[in-house]
Amino acid sequence: MRKIYSIMVVLTIIAGSIAFGFKAFDDHQSTQRISENKLSYKNQSIILNVTPSTSTNEKLVPEGYAIFKGQTEVVTLTYSIDVSELKNQNITLTAEALNIQIGDSDLYSNLVSITIVENHIEIDEDLEKITVEVRLIEPEDEEAFHAISGKNITFQLRIVARQ
Repeated sequence: MRKIYSIMVVLTIIAGSIAFGFKAFDDHQSTQRISENKLSYKNQSIILNVTPSTSTNEKLVPEGYAIFKGQTEVVTLTYSIDVSELKNQNITLTAEALNIQIGDSDLYSNLVSITIVENHIEIDEDLEKITVEVRLIEPEDEEAFHAISGKNITFQLRIVARQ
């Protein structure tokens, strides 16, 4: 009986750690205008270094674990890109996430899901928005959990103007 009780306590602690252990990120959409890196000609690209920041102390947790106030399963980031010089030229913006890391390592980068909401945007405005959603995938084992718990997620967002 005592052994069963001990196992239940350990499982409860592990489940609680999964729910609370991930680094906090801002759940509110943040929009950044990239004027100093505006896209001015076809096949030009810019690379944004992204580290989602926190202002609300919400914690990014894997899908299905946002059960308490202050937890979120997705962080949404929106970037406004100045493409005024490319308007009416049949140019499309494409975006991709590169160099995904948790902490200073890419060992568990497969646990970060980055979705670019609309990956091929036909330019028809002076500013086009790129929306990125960041999610965590539940680690399969305790070793992976401890390796990523409390660490910052960083990545690069490459945006290219193509004809």
